[in-house]
Amino acid sequence: MLQTIQPRPAANAAQAPSTAAANGLGHIKHMLDQGRDVSITNWSDSLSNSRENPREFVFRLADVIATHPSQPTVLVRTWADGSYGAATTEAVGSGPTVRIRNFALPGAMLANGLGPLWRYSGLADDTPDLLTICHGHNHVVGTSDEQVLGEFLTALEYYRLSHPGVPIVALLQNPRADGSAMDSAVDAWRRVARLRDIALIDAHTPYLAAGKPSAWFADGDPVHPSDAGIEAACLPAIRELWDAAHARPAFGPPSTLCGLDPALNLIPNGDFAQFDGAVPDGWVAASGVTASREAGIVRDRALGHSLKLTSTGGTVFLNRISYTLPDYGHALLRGKPVSLFGWVYKPTGAPHTLGAITLEALAPAGGSAACTTRPLAQDQGNAWIPWAICGLTVPEECYEITVRLHHDTAAATASQPVYFQGITLVPGYLPRGL
Repeated sequence: MLQTIQPRPAANAAQAPSTAAANGLGHIKHMLDQGRDVSITNWSDSLSNSRENPREFVFRLADVIATHPSQPTVLVRTWADGSYGAATTEAVGSGPTVRIRNFALPGAMLANGLGPLWRYSGLADDTPDLLTICHGHNHVVGTSDEQVLGEFLTALEYYRLSHPGVPIVALLQNPRADGSAMDSAVDAWRRVARLRDIALIDAHTPYLAAGKPSAWFADGDPVHPSDAGIEAACLPAIRELWDAAHARPAFGPPSTLCGLDPALNLIPNGDFAQFDGAVPDGWVAASGVTASREAGIVRDRALGHSLKLTSTGGTVFLNRISYTLPDYGHALLRGKPVSLFGWVYKPTGAPHTLGAITLEALAPAGGSAACTTRPLAQDQGNAWIPWAICGLTVPEECYEITVRLHHDTAAATASQPVYFQGITLVPGYLPRGL
């Protein structure tokens, strides 16, 4: 039976910080209480790459951890120009050592860390005691709520595939000085916290409560906070979650990107196992699109092969194959959220428009709902990237639900192929992998 989960209200100054989820900072306290060394990974955009003027999030976190009674030494190594620099010493003590790996990539989304940088940055191979996430601003310009939630969840759940059990804490970044675009990121993180057991550091609400003072932003910059803003909003929020944390182990849940029973997939041939003609059974190709099996480039060999798409050009967004749920398929989903997930692979050097997935729920009188993933970044070549649209609400009068896999979203299509594997559609807000 489908469950309706009501959407969260828009971000506003009256909302309190969420500390209900497992508090990963308590896990750090627990380890320090035992005299154990600690490792932390910070996955961030540019709001963590400045150590001074302003002293940004991860360094403020280091300052708070340094106050622990165990008197830890705190070291931070920050990503710059393709590698980590020498460790900076943020505190010197006589107790355990806290080592923070600061993967701060200016201008990046979370997905930028899922290509080759996944391994180069250490995100793939180094299992820390805590993951902190400082992302939001680069996800909200020109996007929908379903895109933002999908981008957050796929990165988080992909991380949990590699590092099961690692507790996660995310920062609710400051609002923009020039608008409310960050509301969608804040609402998405709050939904993630409620559904997927992460803790939040709320540096967003204090800005709204104070009326977004201009002194709290870097000069002439509507995005980056100043030291005054960090000290008034971010630092107290870190201290609040730290003080509220009980010193005890915290363990995150397993990833949702594996283990889905194929019988629960609303796309019966989302694994492309049945492929008896020119396209996978049940799918329809647009004119000029060629579909084929590919056994050499696969993410999950248990699925046998991936789907390879090429095309000869045409109209924008029409270089695709599609699957439409049968008539009975959409009826029980009306008024409910659904989520589309899949793995996408494109060769290095391919244009950013290569590869996308679309979820479309049609209804009469302009009531349709549709969403397409944003283009894969140039630095995601030669890697399987998880991509999702999460929580698209099916219109009450929906008469058709269709999933589309795009070779290229540009009219002048690329010569390179794109590959797909493990396409799933499920009720609810969470991406689910086979």
